[in-house]
Amino acid sequence: MMDDIQDYTNRIGMSMWRTHRKMSSEVMEHKQLGLTGPQFYLLNLIDEEGAAKVARLAERMDVKPSAATVMLDRLEQSGFIERQMDKQDRRAVIITLTENGRHILDQTRQASREVFIRYLSVFTPQELETFASLFEKLEQHTQASQEEDK
Repeated sequence: MMDDIQDYTNRIGMSMWRTHRKMSSEVMEHKQLGLTGPQFYLLNLIDEEGAAKVARLAERMDVKPSAATVMLDRLEQSGFIERQMDKQDRRAVIITLTENGRHILDQTRQASREVFIRYLSVFTPQELETFASLFEKLEQHTQASQEEDK
């Protein structure tokens, strides 16, 4: 059994790595829209949160607040986000998407979706359901392990 799991580890690991590299390079072509991968991820987080504090965004990205601030500075300079003082806590800053930020996020999401659709179209509907379920199971395990580490 242990040999089987090692064989699967090698097969899955290499396949995931090669697929991730290829898909990421195509998804990253959204740089032409003015975003890096981490910036795209950060805009998605801000959109999910609605209005987010810097500390919360840094926590979700698993980076220090100072690193998040540098990224937010660039997004603000590009006109994608705006900062406002928190009315309840004057020390805190609330980050929201601008109209331009929402527009670029929508465009980038669409471009990313098109890449994923093209790659996932090799699967049958039943295979897609199995694939999605297995990935969600792996994600849940990853999140549980991450919580244990904290």
